Amino acid sequence: MQDARIGTFDGLDNRRWLMEQLDALGHGLDERRAGMRRAEFLRSLMPVAHPAWQGRPVKITPCATVEAYHLLIAMVSGLGVMMETAARRLEEAVRAQR
Repeated sequence: MQDARIGTFDGLDNRRWLMEQLDALGHGLDERRAGMRRAEFLRSLMPVAHPAWQGRPVKITPCATVEAYHLLIAMVSGLGVMMETAARRLEEAVRAQR
């Protein structure tokens, strides 16, 4: 059964794109700082999951690209973040750091 929040992003090309974008999110930084940037992006999705998360402390430790991908999928599947919203925000975050 397919999760409706993931929808068309379940294809191999889309998963690859997500990994590339998460990797690019920390481009040019050392791994610790890149991990911090990925964690910051993931924390920013929490209010999207539910407005009650706005202003609440959320602990997501710096994470490698693969870990960030798994957390993103968990947030989409378990917390209700729409994949399209997460993907758009991820693309905007990568574009903003360039």
